[in-house]
Amino acid sequence: MRRVHPMKILISEQRDGAATEVAQRLGAAGHSLVYCHAPGSGDGSCVALTDNGRCPLADTDVAVVVDARMDDTAFADTEFGAVCALRHATPLVVVGPVPEGSISPWRDADVCCAPQDVVAACEGATTTFGATAHRAVTSAATRVIRRFGIQEQPRVVLRERHNVVDAFITTGRRLPLSVREATRLAVRAGLAPYTKHWNYAEVIFRS
Repeated sequence: MRRVHPMKILISEQRDGAATEVAQRLGAAGHSLVYCHAPGSGDGSCVALTDNGRCPLADTDVAVVVDARMDDTAFADTEFGAVCALRHATPLVVVGPVPEGSISPWRDADVCCAPQDVVAACEGATTTFGATAHRAVTSAATRVIRRFGIQEQPRVVLRERHNVVDAFITTGRRLPLSVREATRLAVRAGLAPYTKHWNYAEVIFRS
């Protein structure tokens, strides 16, 4: 996928050196890098817990989190940036092998890829069609529907139309007009972090 603009990317790694190739590739592509713990520090201390530290995800300009792994062994404490990505609704790319039957956060990553594919993976994960954007819209629609006492999770499909993203919301029954209007507002708000044309999004309901 063609890179539109440089991004700020947060990197966590399974252990020292796991992110070396990843960082080189992303830097060469023009992206700026920040880290969950200082590269080469050896102790893997979270930067937010160091003296005068601050989590990079506290800023809104981190576009994607990359979790770099060397092998398919268990989740390491130094990879908690991947968990933080999901909690902050920031796109997550996992680079390298993960254990079979992988659990969250790897299961819920936008993309799992090899090191040579990390640049394209990061750029793809930040689009309006990435898993993070889809989760945000689905969650927004579900919260509204359930607030009206309808206990189901809608199926959401996002499609691009002349640089505008439309959302198709499918439910098991036709929703009342008041629910549709409230859901439409919530879906557009859910799209706001991912497209500047969010207020033009068509929200189409199906049953």
